[in-house]
Amino acid sequence: MAAWGGWGALLGFVLIVFSGITFNQSVFYAGVVLLGVGTGISTVSNLALMLDMTVAGQVGLFIGAWGMANAISRLIGSVMGGIGRDLVTQLTGNSVLGYTLVFGVMAGFMLISLILLARVDVNAFHKAEGQPSVIERAAIAGDA
Repeated sequence: MAAWGGWGALLGFVLIVFSGITFNQSVFYAGVVLLGVGTGISTVSNLALMLDMTVAGQVGLFIGAWGMANAISRLIGSVMGGIGRDLVTQLTGNSVLGYTLVFGVMAGFMLISLILLARVDVNAFHKAEGQPSVIERAAIAGDA
């Protein structure tokens, strides 16, 4: 589900960029809808994925870390997006080009996140979680 939401959001970003290039309002609206639905599905399923990969007894810590990472990433993205849009708009005198550039960069980052998400293996995490760490194995060997 996280990948489906991510691909939907990526398509939304691409449609928004395309609408800026072609000045097509209908494509823009379709892109905004896809972006909203895609990021909604992606956010909820990413949180569920994070909870599925949480070590028992540390759920609160992981939820806090996820919340903090999410908030900081939104802050950095908003600030950097605003700076990028303002710079491009000031340099070119074209605000549409500024927004187009920002949404294009966001599409690129979404593609990178989807590539990274494809490498996440929940089953391997659960398998590794059940095995004792090197320190635990050394302690067990020392007791023998």
